[in-house]
Amino acid sequence: MKMFLAAQIFSESIAAGMSTILVSKILLPSAQFTIDFINDVEKLFDIFYSSKTPSLKSFKRSFKNNPEQMNHLNKMADVFRNMKVIHKFKKTDETNHMNFIKGWLISIKGLQMLYTALNPTKDINYVLYTGRINQDFLENLFCTFRQQQVLLALLMSETAIQMEV
Repeated sequence: MKMFLAAQIFSESIAAGMSTILVSKILLPSAQFTIDFINDVEKLFDIFYSSKTPSLKSFKRSFKNNPEQMNHLNKMADVFRNMKVIHKFKKTDETNHMNFIKGWLISIKGLQMLYTALNPTKDINYVLYTGRINQDFLENLFCTFRQQQVLLALLMSETAIQMEV
């Protein structure tokens, strides 16, 4: 799925529309869980795509590793760790086949580790514009490395996830 499509699905406007329908009693009260999940995922997207552009949305502002951002990252890591995906027809647990869960857990931990590594003095004014760190950039970077044969033959076939320091 393209990122912009996921961002449209997991957006504040979708959650607001569902909330309106919920209040109108068209949706079951159990839909509140879905509404909360959509709002939480949108905040997660905002954290991972922050920029210098000022925003009224606190999670869209530059990443400063502040308690609000860290609490949300930890909350979402817990959500993904505890998530269960059940096959619609077979009723079997398909969680281990869902790569997005592991992907989000790696991304959340990676962002926390990256911030710590880039800010070892714990300067409270240090900011990270996470919108500049995305998969496309990393894929292009590794493609450039492969094209220029900078990486050793052993590393050339590995993905960014496999290249651990």
